[in-house]
Amino acid sequence: LNIHIKYTQLFHQSINQSNMEAISFRSLPIDQIQQILTYVTLDELLSLSCCSKSIHRMIDHTYYLCYIKHSSPLEDHYIRSNLPNIHLGGEGVYHHDDRNYHVSGQRPYHHLSVTQLTHCLHRFHHLRTLRLYHMGRMEDKFVSILNAALTKHTLLHLELHGVRILKDGGEKLQLPEYCLTYMEMEGTLFCTYETLKSFTNFQRLKVLKLRGCRRLFDCDVKDIIQRKNKYGTLQELRLEDCSKLVEPVVHCPSLEVLSFARCISLRELKFVSCQKLLEIDLSYCQLVNDDSFHSLISQNTSIQKLSLRANRNVSRIDMKLDNLKQLDLGLCIALESCSICCNSLVSMDVGMCVKLNDLHVESEVMKTLDLSMLKLSQVSIRCDLLEVLLLSGCCKLNSIRELSCPSLQELDICGTAIHPKRVKVGKKAKIKSSGGDVYDWTEQIGA
Repeated sequence: LNIHIKYTQLFHQSINQSNMEAISFRSLPIDQIQQILTYVTLDELLSLSCCSKSIHRMIDHTYYLCYIKHSSPLEDHYIRSNLPNIHLGGEGVYHHDDRNYHVSGQRPYHHLSVTQLTHCLHRFHHLRTLRLYHMGRMEDKFVSILNAALTKHTLLHLELHGVRILKDGGEKLQLPEYCLTYMEMEGTLFCTYETLKSFTNFQRLKVLKLRGCRRLFDCDVKDIIQRKNKYGTLQELRLEDCSKLVEPVVHCPSLEVLSFARCISLRELKFVSCQKLLEIDLSYCQLVNDDSFHSLISQNTSIQKLSLRANRNVSRIDMKLDNLKQLDLGLCIALESCSICCNSLVSMDVGMCVKLNDLHVESEVMKTLDLSMLKLSQVSIRCDLLEVLLLSGCCKLNSIRELSCPSLQELDICGTAIHPKRVKVGKKAKIKSSGGDVYDWTEQIGA
């Protein structure tokens, strides 16, 4: 629908003659939208979406709707699922998924209040996805609102962003155990696991994401895994920005994605063993050392995507994984030797590894290789499928001994002593050479 109306009563008559599941408003004044919503019973509505560009004009209204649009799953290729959902969030947050309901709650305009959230959730009975943003001012009051929501029995996907829970003793989440399959919560969480436990007690849970849990310990992770193993449904676990994790135990046969990103105290990974693990993120886990990393690799041979970005302790990597497709070792400032033999490797980043002296990579399907800001003096590359090669900032590099890459499309030699006319590449390849003369960037990074 794309209706521009002048008389709300006409709209009222037309809406009663159809079995509507979706409404779309475009370019209507706010007062007309307010009047229209008084005529519409939204109990059966499955899709509602709006953008918050002019949200400051509506901060005194119950429903912050200035631009609502809908596209059916058959018409809009951006829609990835047929699940109706509601999205209450910050100003400027907008996604292509048109089965969303966006309500702004971010400064400088307004913060979503307890009353407003309660009113909004009581307008819907059949929601399956709920996203709440900028919930800091509510602290833990949102829990009681969710417990009283009419839609809690149909809810499958729940996201809580910007949550702030500073103490224990609040109300526990009391949604039916059979409902949620996706649970995500991030923010400033100083409560213990006993308070967070009610957010993980769902039998069909496939995805669990907890970010910013400052008092989540190794024993708590073990309890989560043990309870989820009873049902065998957990496929993705992200415990990020959890500063108390040191030596977590993760033995989960069904797990495919695991992230400990930015867990600054994490040291040991020898107890992480998952048969189906495809992706692991250890970015900014600075204390993981050589033994711990190689223990992880040896116990999880099915990994396809691996990130060790910004590690400060791993100095040597000797890795052979047949299924590995993406590898990120960027900013590993202690890495000195790296040998990779992965026939499925498509993308690799070792940029800004300032101590790297020995690099050997074997892959027949490599398409993207980032070697930027390394202390390389010579390079020899043979790869038929390589499309992107980044050598920017390799200040000691003055020649390329061999470059046999017929599929190369982009070559970046900024900050090197290589003259672009001396590089032999195909006609389709674009060489980027501007951006400054030879400069010892690595010394600046070290400083």
